[in-house]
Amino acid sequence: MQILKKLTLPSSANRQAGFSLIEIAIVLVIIGLLIGGVLKGQTMVKNSKIKRMATDTTSVQGAINSYMDSFWSLPGDDAGSATRWATAAVAGDGDGIIEGLFIPADLTANAGDETAKAWNHLYCENLIKGTCLGNVATAITLPVNSLGGSMGLADGRENTVLGMGRKVVCLRGMISEYAMVYDTQFDDGVGTTGQIRGSANNATGATTDAATAYALANRNIYICTEF
Repeated sequence: MQILKKLTLPSSANRQAGFSLIEIAIVLVIIGLLIGGVLKGQTMVKNSKIKRMATDTTSVQGAINSYMDSFWSLPGDDAGSATRWATAAVAGDGDGIIEGLFIPADLTANAGDETAKAWNHLYCENLIKGTCLGNVATAITLPVNSLGGSMGLADGRENTVLGMGRKVVCLRGMISEYAMVYDTQFDDGVGTTGQIRGSANNATGATTDAATAYALANRNIYICTEF
């Protein structure tokens, strides 16, 4: 009897617990689904921001065209704007060109560049949300794009913008990867050619800026769309 007792196998309560192959497979599937969901979510966020970049640009283009249809003048350049609204916005010179850099050197409402006055005229006409300013020494606020940087507009007939010679809408503070996808979807995907171009110089938007190729590591560029 003593020998039989010594040969008795341990009870099930004393055996070491472990996972079966089926349980391990289920855990791996769940982990894979979670990782896939995270990656899919990141892609959706990216695509959403790129769509908003397009919306930012087209909404400004549409506002400028609506202004021209109403007053036969470009916003910012409009010589008749001083008496058009209750808040008398300072007029432009009426030469048919929006003068100034897309990041205006002078943002004050009573003496600003036409590229600053253009935003004010669009605000006053309620074509873009913003504060309409009269003849005051107050800075005109530039609108903010979907990635948090400022927006700008300019006229390439006065100052060539990244080699483009027509009106442009520009977005600052862009991520190069997003800009490249945006360019690919709506133009030729090349930062140095076409109607959408980018520059790694995000400081002033100077007329001497050259268009540059998109570099994925660059997270602070500006892009301009010609129309």
